[in-house]
Amino acid sequence: MHVNSILFHMGHNGSMMPLEDHMINRYVSICNEALCKNADRFPFKQILDAAEQSGCDRKVEARVSDDPEKQGFILRLQERKIQIRPCEGCGDDCCDYVWDIPLKYLEDVIAEPDLYISNPAKLDWGWLYHKP
Repeated sequence: MHVNSILFHMGHNGSMMPLEDHMINRYVSICNEALCKNADRFPFKQILDAAEQSGCDRKVEARVSDDPEKQGFILRLQERKIQIRPCEGCGDDCCDYVWDIPLKYLEDVIAEPDLYISNPAKLDWGWLYHKP
């Protein structure tokens, strides 16, 4: 659906959300499913363990790089699951790192979730362990 040249998606609760917001939420769901199904496999177990130990309470701002004016989302790894919330008014010093996600990458992952869930090495985990 188009409203003032912005694409919208109908959320599960019947509310409307911008399509890119829906895509980031769907991407995080795919990543979490991949983590859940592969958490005990090498090298993902080791990557998760290292990320949890080194990234204690680390926050990363994720935003679609095709629209730099767009408000981002805060990603955080907690209890072996990626938590996501809108980045609302926290300022530039709120997050440890800004991850600009190409829209094409989000579209590719969402188009073939089973491919990425069964082979999580195809997902971009760099934001998880990136050192600014």
